Amino acid sequence: MSAAAESVKQVAVVTGASAGIGAQIAVLLANKGITVVGLARRSELIEDLNKQVTGDGKIHGHHCDLSQEECIAAAFKYIRENFPPITILVCNAGMLKANFISGTK
Repeated sequence: MSAAAESVKQVAVVTGASAGIGAQIAVLLANKGITVVGLARRSELIEDLNKQVTGDGKIHGHHCDLSQEECIAAAFKYIRENFPPITILVCNAGMLKANFISGTK
């Protein structure tokens, strides 16, 4: 872990952080000075969220497909090696199949 990472007081992990509610939660936490690791299949979108951060926190994007166990293990290995212990976990990722609601009676 780097010296900069050691100065971090709180670390939040937000799944599904590339868009929608997850993205807004990540920005909200970063605006409160919290270091956020945003996990998402489209992690390249996460770095753009830092443009919305006005507080002292930062959002770090990391690719993670939560349907793949090896991706989850790799993501948390990355987090353990690069950040202090997680203090906040937001499980936001989700997927809705097309026609799921309209097919329900």
